[in-house]
Amino acid sequence: MNMDSSTSTPSATPEGNNDASKTTRTAIIFIVVAIVLIVAIAFCAFWLHRVNDRLVQAEERIEILTTTSGPIPCWDITNDQVRLMTIDAAQREYDAYIDSQSNLLTIFTILITVMVALLGMGAPYLINKEQGDANKKELGEAVKKQEEELKNKEEELKNKIDAEIKTQEEGLKERLNTETEGKIKEAKKQIDEKITEIGTEAKSKSDKMGVEMESAKKRIEKIERDVTGIIEDLRKRQENFDKNREIESKSPDEQVKEWKKMEEEGRADSDTYFKLGKHYFDNNDYGKANDYFGKAVKNRDNYAEVYPLWAEALEKQGQLAKAWEKREKAIILNPNDQDLKNTQAKLVSILTSDSSLQETETIEVGGVKFDMKLVRKGAFTMGATPEQGKESFVYEKPAHRVLLNDYYIGDTAVTQALWNAVMGENPSFFKGDSRPVECVSWDDVTQRFIPELNRRTGRKFRLPTEAEWEYAARGGNKSKGYKYSGSDDIDEVAWYDGNSNDETHPVKGKKPNELGLYDMSGNVREWCQDEYRDYSGDPQVNPERDIEDKVGGLHRICRGGGWYFDAWYSRVAHRTFIIHDHSNRILGFRLALDASLPQEEVNKA
Repeated sequence: MNMDSSTSTPSATPEGNNDASKTTRTAIIFIVVAIVLIVAIAFCAFWLHRVNDRLVQAEERIEILTTTSGPIPCWDITNDQVRLMTIDAAQREYDAYIDSQSNLLTIFTILITVMVALLGMGAPYLINKEQGDANKKELGEAVKKQEEELKNKEEELKNKIDAEIKTQEEGLKERLNTETEGKIKEAKKQIDEKITEIGTEAKSKSDKMGVEMESAKKRIEKIERDVTGIIEDLRKRQENFDKNREIESKSPDEQVKEWKKMEEEGRADSDTYFKLGKHYFDNNDYGKANDYFGKAVKNRDNYAEVYPLWAEALEKQGQLAKAWEKREKAIILNPNDQDLKNTQAKLVSILTSDSSLQETETIEVGGVKFDMKLVRKGAFTMGATPEQGKESFVYEKPAHRVLLNDYYIGDTAVTQALWNAVMGENPSFFKGDSRPVECVSWDDVTQRFIPELNRRTGRKFRLPTEAEWEYAARGGNKSKGYKYSGSDDIDEVAWYDGNSNDETHPVKGKKPNELGLYDMSGNVREWCQDEYRDYSGDPQVNPERDIEDKVGGLHRICRGGGWYFDAWYSRVAHRTFIIHDHSNRILGFRLALDASLPQEEVNKA
């Protein structure tokens, strides 16, 4: 018994093991191949759905294009942008999607067929060999049944896909109509805005060119008048040469009579007027002396001998500011005269600031506080000074001396919070309470905001004059001669195109200048009170103080750089001009406030 059993058992076991092993490997291969086929079928179904979406879109475009006479903007879903498309391009796109759909359906059918065949061929290997023969018929029937089920599912899937495609077509058509209409409107709006911006910029450039031409015309006319005056004065001096030699031999009283007679007869030249002025100066009649000194330089602006005496006569009359102005002119014409410079320094020391003035005034409106910083009285050189470099623009020349009274100026540009507190609105493009207000014109500031601010506070706020703005930007009487307001390193003190990220920033984000003023070289450009005019080169006292006569000017001065501009525009001497009713996202302003007597009262002091 043992022998029989031992003989039969070994003979059956290896075969059984080998068959089982083969069956396991076959099953694994079958499962792997089946999974690959299922993934491929799913992937193919996904792309078939995507192609159907694109086909619907192409059909919609063809339908739209057939009703139009030319290319239209179409929303490109693939590239997420609007592009122009013609009927030919739309038809080619449609044909390409038809080909893709056909190819995908073919691949899908092949994959289904392979899957069915795999199920028919591989299933027996999953069954034990001893049971395979017995169940082969049953398996065949099952496979056949599975084929029928798969066929039914294929038909069901096809119907479902067709229904889904139809639903997607309707939804896509509606969505495309809505989205395309919205995109077209948005694109049209952007185009209109760009056209407006380009038109405004072109108009501004045209206006600037017109101003430059008008300015050049005025300079030429002035030169012509000056030349005519000089020629006329030279003619009179030549005619009077012998007469003057004859007059000089007479007594002082007779000389004055002869000079007055020449004046009455219209034969007096600049020398005659100067002699008359000096006569009255020597006799302490400073009023008449000033009148004749003024006549002496009318046609001879660079009459160097006149200005020192004229300055002294004005000083003796107590007109200190005018005396400073005439002596500065004398220094220009006599640069090596140290006595003139010493006398001028003494005069400047007399014109000291009012020590009782507060360094800072804090004012509150509608819950918003802002500070006004005192800029003490002083003289400075305005325009293209040496530290501004060789790149100084023609508008910045010639450099010239300016004397200013005490005044207050805002330590920052007016913020959106302050504008909103006064006006109840915020016109700015870049929103933020602590950011500077922008998108405001010169008219908005001077005719709406400042009058309302003055009504609420009882003060007399105004825009700074151009000279006040530059003096403050340079640091006033604490100036260290920086190229930018507060530093020679622009990144320390200004938001400009190199660091602004194309937007404004909250005020006081950079280092202040010598007077504690922020952002005078960047963030936004700032309106000034002045109408644009060329520099003359002559010394000036409180230029453009008579601001009431300048309200109607077309072009107004703007100062400072801005988030949009490069460093060149941020220099303290840079100046430009813009039409008074123009506004954009780079234009803001800061406030100014008188702190001392008006000029005419200072002159009488």
